[in-house]
Amino acid sequence: MNNSQKLPNDVKFTILALIRGQKRRRIKYLQDCDNILNSGGAHCVTYKTQSGASALAYLPSSMSKSISDTERKALALKALNESMDVKVLKTIDEAFETIGSDIPSKEVRNKLQNGIYLNCTSREYPYEKLELPGISRKSFYKAKYKLLYKIAKELELF
Repeated sequence: MNNSQKLPNDVKFTILALIRGQKRRRIKYLQDCDNILNSGGAHCVTYKTQSGASALAYLPSSMSKSISDTERKALALKALNESMDVKVLKTIDEAFETIGSDIPSKEVRNKLQNGIYLNCTSREYPYEKLELPGISRKSFYKAKYKLLYKIAKELELF
């Protein structure tokens, strides 16, 4: 990332909305995994996307018996893990893990990560309210921008 590359506002707001939906996305993912693993009727079908790529779709209510339940569940989990929602979930998690990677103190790094998460999810948490000793305002917002940029680039939003 160089200084001449600025995120367009629509991309920035899209990323912020995706971060705000992270909790819901994680709950849905865990529920879907649980449904697949605890059901007997998980089934996957292969289909073509608009771009022509091959993809798997998870169909929880289908009771096809052409493959074993274990194979069917494995395919359903694979399809779930390849879905766009899960890609967004993992991309955001991985991006947050990289925040403050240059900070030796795990405690300060965790506070910075949590502070940026709070700042992204609510306007009630500007830098001044977060109490981040050792992190300047400029460093905080630079780390936040790098996070947004990394997520946007990984999700190919610009």
